[in-house]
Amino acid sequence: MPDKHLSIISKYQRSGCRQHTLSCMVILCLFIPLLSSVDSVTMTEEASTLSGRSIFMYLPMTWRSHQVIFRSVAEALTERGHHVTMVVSANMESELSGQADNYDKQITNGVVNEIRIQFNNSFSQLVSMLTQDISQNEGSSFYREMLMLKTGFELISKSIRACHMAALSHSIMQEMLQENRKTFDLVIVPALFNEIGYFLAKKFNAPLILLMPFNANPILTLAMGYSDNPAFVKWSFNKNGQSETPGFLTRLINFIFFNAFGSVKTLMWLDTQNDVLRELNLLQKDVSIDFLQLERNASFGMYSTHYLFDAVRPTLPNTVDIGFIHCRPARALQADLADWFDEADEEIVYLSLGSIVSFDSIDESIQKAITGIFADTKYRFLLRSSTFKSDQRNVRTCVWCPQQDILGHPKAVLFVSHGGLRSIEETLYHGVPILIMPFFSADGLSNSRRAERQGYGLTLNISLNRASGEISRHLLHKIDKMLDINANYTLRAKQLGNLVRDDIRTPAEKAVFWSEYVMRHAGADHIKSPARTLVFFNFFNVDIFLFFGVMSFLFSLFLFCVLRAVLIIAWKLTLKALCGMKNVKRHLKQD
Repeated sequence: MPDKHLSIISKYQRSGCRQHTLSCMVILCLFIPLLSSVDSVTMTEEASTLSGRSIFMYLPMTWRSHQVIFRSVAEALTERGHHVTMVVSANMESELSGQADNYDKQITNGVVNEIRIQFNNSFSQLVSMLTQDISQNEGSSFYREMLMLKTGFELISKSIRACHMAALSHSIMQEMLQENRKTFDLVIVPALFNEIGYFLAKKFNAPLILLMPFNANPILTLAMGYSDNPAFVKWSFNKNGQSETPGFLTRLINFIFFNAFGSVKTLMWLDTQNDVLRELNLLQKDVSIDFLQLERNASFGMYSTHYLFDAVRPTLPNTVDIGFIHCRPARALQADLADWFDEADEEIVYLSLGSIVSFDSIDESIQKAITGIFADTKYRFLLRSSTFKSDQRNVRTCVWCPQQDILGHPKAVLFVSHGGLRSIEETLYHGVPILIMPFFSADGLSNSRRAERQGYGLTLNISLNRASGEISRHLLHKIDKMLDINANYTLRAKQLGNLVRDDIRTPAEKAVFWSEYVMRHAGADHIKSPARTLVFFNFFNVDIFLFFGVMSFLFSLFLFCVLRAVLIIAWKLTLKALCGMKNVKRHLKQD
């Protein structure tokens, strides 16, 4: 073909390619916005289907510090437009009985409706008993656990019974429990003392999320049908478990508690809750709820803790840590308290013993020892108390102190506390070191040992066997030591606080995402652990170890039999040879 014709064809081909390319670009320009709009419509529809969901929280057997966590989760959910109904105790610290009231709180997009229950509370008797006896016995951890086993479970069982009877007898709860009266899209329940919530989730045909409001990770892990490794994950209240390299005794205690806790729960308070359901005619007399089975089938679990508070451990895909969820930046103090802070030239030490055991309820000799340090000192003291009165310029009291706002104030330099988890979280979040008196909190002893090991706190052991003056001197010495200019307690607290805040998502965002994830996927069965269906022998491969043990024994027996046979044959051959040699020698002598 002539070159002229080829050049003409090539020209038309290039022109056609350019036209085809332009056509494709025009189509893509028109089609991409359409795809984007379809995608945005899909995402909008998905989000809209999750807004306005109805969520039920059942936590009547909880304390104020535990309720803080649930309220933080509830408020985060309502910010997303969901509606939350909470059943809570109005005051676990007082001896009240009989009735409940409601409290509605509008939060931006949704509503938190609290059904507040008041009931006969026997738990304060246990707290008083622990405070007195442990103070007299130097805070022995073993003594604490034995005392709990001996006297505590009966009082806890009484409180659980009274609590759930009051909650389920409330008129609103009665209406909810009637057929087709109320439906929920999600139920959130504490994984301890409130197992009736599992029954309610089943009744409402809603997915169940377990939330552990204190540092008891192994308990929640067990509830999810799994078990932490007792070789390095400690039992929550085992003081020996604070070591990074636990010894034999620690691992033994961990193993026993990990595997016996389900039986303890059943004997001590699960049967009590079954009795409550029967008495209220929610169960037939010959029917029992298997609470352990219901909790193993829970959709999701939330740990109210952080890796700083526990051994770094493997976690299931259907669990998440939401520790520090209630922590927030400090706000401005109220006018009178702000003036007291602003006019202070001294460093300010804040003293609070938590919500379960207050300063006013401890032994008078210990009160005297603590307040004995207020005179003739270079510090200012802010004490949470409703009874203590002082005319000293450097002392101030408050009935309910805005703790986070106080700890976040630049002049607050030390927190003297009972060592509860909420207090530990807040002091770290605001970068303030802590001096712990651990005998007024169930987890105070383990928390104090951890604070010492991590370098942001010290422990002050208080005993009634010591004179008040001696305790005062010891307390003041610890304060001076922690606030010494060469000490690193404040620096270490600030470093750990930075670690807490250095996360891709806030704890509230994690809680909301996974709650909506469970609702989106109808319980999210695909992320549940298959270990929840295994019994003890299968989970720990006991049958496998027995198999290898039996095979090793049989193989050893076989080797023994073979070796014995070889030795017998060798012995016989030796004897035969020896006998042959004797005969030869005898014949030689005869010759």
